Amino acid sequence: METPPLCILKHHPHLQSNLTKVVVMDSTGGDKARALARALASLGYQLSYVMAGGFRAWAAAELPVVEGVVEYDASTGARISDELEVIAGKANEVVATVAQPQVGLPLLGGGALLTYAALNYHTTLKFVGVLGVLLTVANKLLSYDNPKDAVDDITGAPGWFCNILNCTVVLFVCMLHAQLCLLVLVTLRG
Repeated sequence: METPPLCILKHHPHLQSNLTKVVVMDSTGGDKARALARALASLGYQLSYVMAGGFRAWAAAELPVVEGVVEYDASTGARISDELEVIAGKANEVVATVAQPQVGLPLLGGGALLTYAALNYHTTLKFVGVLGVLLTVANKLLSYDNPKDAVDDITGAPGWFCNILNCTVVLFVCMLHAQLCLLVLVTLRG
């Protein structure tokens, strides 16, 4: 769960000391309030508490509520600084995640593969073309419920069509084999 930006509280005039008692609440005293209280405690504000029942309980207990008054009035520069701190914090989280080997190594490998594909686009286009034809044939074959349906579909066609189809399949397989051999040779020679 994402905690609210703590840098906004840094400029609040009432939080100048780590000994300040802070009561955190949301509408019901839920997870967001608890997360903010934990985050404040991790920053050194050890006297951070969550109001049980949240703001609704505060108002029901007839504790003082002031409407329409905002105590936090930072300059435009401070607000921009707050936003930049939030962005920098999120960027640090992304960098920390990518720095983990189980995340970073696949990204590095994928980046290297994309770079190779971009530099050798002719080979890449051939590979994509062959892969596309293979996937089309595989999709057609997988559309049958059983092998007998595929054979019946081919043998049920007119005789001249079967001859053309058989020649085309043989030609396709030979062409595919030649393309794959060429692709392997080009990749190995690379």
